[in-house]
Amino acid sequence: MELDSLELNKNVLWSMKWKDLEDRREDVIIIPIGSNEPHAWHLPLGTDTFCALKVALDAAEKTNSIVTPPIWFGWSIQHMKFPGTVNIRPEILIELIVDIIKSLSQNGFNKFILINGHRISNNPWLELAAAKARDEAKVRVVPIDIAYIAREEYARLGFGPLGHADEAETSHMLYIYPDLVDMDKAFDKYMPQQRLYNVDPRSTKDTILYTPSDPNINYSRKDITGGGSGNPKEASREKGKKLHEYTVKRLVEVIELLKIEGAKQEV
Repeated sequence: MELDSLELNKNVLWSMKWKDLEDRREDVIIIPIGSNEPHAWHLPLGTDTFCALKVALDAAEKTNSIVTPPIWFGWSIQHMKFPGTVNIRPEILIELIVDIIKSLSQNGFNKFILINGHRISNNPWLELAAAKARDEAKVRVVPIDIAYIAREEYARLGFGPLGHADEAETSHMLYIYPDLVDMDKAFDKYMPQQRLYNVDPRSTKDTILYTPSDPNINYSRKDITGGGSGNPKEASREKGKKLHEYTVKRLVEVIELLKIEGAKQEV
C-alpha cells in the first residue's frame, strides 16, 4: 500500500478531521504495535510494525473500524548491539498504551484492540497494559498477537519453529511490502537448539518462560544470519498472502464480536 493511500484511508485516525469522529464512537479502535530492530540482512528494521499495521488496515477496511497511528517502538533490549535498534522500557510502553486508551475513552470510545507484530517480546507488557487500561478507563481492551491468532495457519503452511526474520515474517513481508525485502540477502536455515526453551506458540514441548536474550548473544550471530533465526530462504509471497488473509480474517471475527451485545463474554 502506497503512503498516499494510507493518508487518504477513511479509517485512519491521523488523516481524519475531528468532525469525522463525532458519529463513530461505537466503532472499534485498533492500535498497531511493533518495534524498530534488526531483522537479519533481508528485512527492514520496522518489519514488526509494518506487519501489524497492514493487518490492522485491512481488517479496518472490512469492518469500518478506526486505526490509530502505529507505535513503532517496542521492547527490543535483546537487539541493542545492532545499529538502529530503539528499545523502550516496558513500564514506559504500558503507560503509553494506557494514556492512549484513556484519552480516546474520554472522547467516547469504549472498544479497543491492541494488535502486536513484535510477537513474544511485546506480549508480557501488552497484557499488563490491556488490564490496566481496562480497569482505569472502564473500557473493553483485547490484546492480539499476530503469531498466536494465526498459529493454526502457521501449521497448515508448514512454517518451521518460530524464529526471528524467519520464513513466516519474510513471507508476510513479501506479500504486503515486497519492495522492502531483499531475498538475495536472506540467510540459510539457522535455529540453535536449546534444552527446555521452546517459544513457538504451537509447541507442546516442555519449556521455560521467554526472557529476552542478552544482547551479546544475539550480536554473536551478526556474521551468521545478521541476527535472525529460522529459515527465510523458504519464504514465498504465496504463503505470505495466505498468512495475511487468514490473520485479517481472524481479526475481523474479533472485531465483529466486540460490536455485538454480549461480546465481552465471548472474546
